[in-house]
Amino acid sequence: MAALYKAVSVSTTPVLIAAANPRRKGIILQSTTVAPLFWGNDENITTSNTVFVRAGGDGILAGLPEAYKGAIYGVVIAGTHSVKVFEWSE
Repeated sequence: MAALYKAVSVSTTPVLIAAANPRRKGIILQSTTVAPLFWGNDENITTSNTVFVRAGGDGILAGLPEAYKGAIYGVVIAGTHSVKVFEWSE
């Protein structure tokens, strides 16, 4: 099993947080700032058409037996915020 840990800067325009990965088993997105992170599956996301991770919270995308394997984009309401990403794959 392979694991990847990284930090991504997310701003008010959609940013690719994690590329599609057909071998993905799960991923954790952690909002490390005082603002929520909004995330979705394409570059057309906005803060009103996505789900969110509360400020300082975690979003976990893991599935039994399958996790979401597509691209993940993020956006925030204002400024630029750091998001920690931990992804594990086959």
